[in-house]
Amino acid sequence: MTASGGAGAITLVANAFPDMLRAVFDTCDAGADHADAQARLNAAHSQFDGLSRIPAVKAILKAGGVLQNDSVRPPLRPLSDDQHTVLKQRFLLDQEIPNVLHLSDLVKLQDPDSQ
Repeated sequence: MTASGGAGAITLVANAFPDMLRAVFDTCDAGADHADAQARLNAAHSQFDGLSRIPAVKAILKAGGVLQNDSVRPPLRPLSDDQHTVLKQRFLLDQEIPNVLHLSDLVKLQDPDSQ
């Protein structure tokens, strides 16, 4: 992007991970080493490998409550059940995330052996 002389980017993945793309842009724009930020973005981007990008990103946005539905218009096709399964596994969409996390729970997350 800016490291190569560009002024920005148009990327579908920014819809799902805007903070990651912003980190790459900001570090490049500041002339700082952006390798770590780019590696994080690349890792997130690779989670969509083998899936139709637009339906997959829309499914992620729906799972996050950003969109009400993940329908796509022709000629695009919705993700198959198998593709939805892959997406759920890659992004842990079936995991329940607590609304409240108590400080004592942080210790358990850091050291599962402590009870």
